[in-house]
Amino acid sequence: MLLLVLQLIKTSYSQNYKEVETGFTTIFNYSFVLDSYHFGNNPAYLNFSKEDEFLSLKSNYKNDEGEFKKFTTPGIDRTYFVSASGKKAIDSVQKFKGSFGFSKLERKNWNWFFTREYETDNPFLIGDSTFGNSRINGISLNAEYVRNISQNISAGINLDYAVDEGLKTVSPRPTSQHRDIHAKIGIGYNVTNQLSFGLTADVTDKNEQISFREDEGALTQETIILKFKGYDFPNVVRKKVETRYAFTNSYSSGITSSFSSNDFSFAAFINAGFEKTSIKDDALDPKGEGFWKDDFVEAGFKGAAFLLKDLTAGFSYKYLKKDGWAKYPPANILYNERKSSSHKFIAGLENKINDKISAGIEIGMSLFSKSENDHYSIVKSSTKYNEWSGRVGVDYHWSERLSSLVSYGFMKKANLNYDLANNANSNYFNSFRRYDILYLQTAFTKHSFSFTSEFKDGYFGAMIIQLNYSRINPDAGYLFENSFRNVFEVNLEYRIKVI
Repeated sequence: MLLLVLQLIKTSYSQNYKEVETGFTTIFNYSFVLDSYHFGNNPAYLNFSKEDEFLSLKSNYKNDEGEFKKFTTPGIDRTYFVSASGKKAIDSVQKFKGSFGFSKLERKNWNWFFTREYETDNPFLIGDSTFGNSRINGISLNAEYVRNISQNISAGINLDYAVDEGLKTVSPRPTSQHRDIHAKIGIGYNVTNQLSFGLTADVTDKNEQISFREDEGALTQETIILKFKGYDFPNVVRKKVETRYAFTNSYSSGITSSFSSNDFSFAAFINAGFEKTSIKDDALDPKGEGFWKDDFVEAGFKGAAFLLKDLTAGFSYKYLKKDGWAKYPPANILYNERKSSSHKFIAGLENKINDKISAGIEIGMSLFSKSENDHYSIVKSSTKYNEWSGRVGVDYHWSERLSSLVSYGFMKKANLNYDLANNANSNYFNSFRRYDILYLQTAFTKHSFSFTSEFKDGYFGAMIIQLNYSRINPDAGYLFENSFRNVFEVNLEYRIKVI
């Protein structure tokens, strides 16, 4: 039986770090990301060779903690994720890829809030007046399918489905339920063997239900529910039972393109759409509590030029613009307006020194701007800043089966131009929520380290390990100057080639 298994399992990877995060954006893994599937997310270009058909078992652990954070951010944000995935050619014109995963999210030392996606610009947040820990357990499914309609035309679809349940472990012990569905379709047209164009359209539907109920702790303490519509003046409700519903829908469409030759390759995309969220409270007779809409445009370009036999240059640019507003539906009153934009540039060089050693360097610059007018809270702010970054790394091949890539990254947030105007605000803003704005208006320095190693076994498969660590220290002279934020992440993957 063992001999039969050894005959059926074989690993043969032509390139190291294929479909593996390395910490770099433009080098070391350029050949797998320079297409409209990996850079543009067009499912019509799901494509892989026979040697890339494998089963994959993955596990991820991430710990994000420290006091340099927004007030709404947990002191400790810890994630566990395990998944199994695979991809296979059904026949000469059809391919399939799928995955199944389990996740556990722990949020410790979390003030008040219990909204899962608290980091969005949606100002309608709910929580209670307690400080403690929460956990969210969920499962996720993904399926992708592509079919070549003709020699030059292909069509694909990507489906994502996820559900989870959350619990705050301190009284009043609210619970939550989420259901997320996402579908994306794509069409691809190969103008030539080198140049292609594609179209995409996607839709997302999310439901969230948060429930406050009586528990044993409610007998000895008062339950205070906080309903925020902005940074300040929350509705303070002293009741033991409440239910909140959030219905989110997102729609977008885009264009993708890619080009490949012996000397130069690139991929590009542009995507535009909007997301809207409707908030309703009360389980028996749900009433509108808030409405949020966010229009967005995103675009990107990534290229690689093969300058010399052993020298490769890479470049990446991404643009994102958001324009959102919030209102109170029963009275049709405008509560909030937010606008933001970002430009991110990264350029890199990779040099193959010899058959065993390659070295690379990346340099990047980002430009950010955000303005917000919280009419409900009488708070107005604007922030502009730059981020300068760099990363150096060395890839060493110990043998034909073992290779390792180690890198160091540096980022500096600087050149801040910011403003904050508020008048006659309450203690909820002055002592708590203003830290959400001051966090964005703080300069900092970030150091990061990354280690990736791949071991190929001739019989059983390939083992890949990746370690990431980063530390952020705010600059002196800011409110957060004596705090920090650490992030540690471990990724393990085992790939099996089944014939």
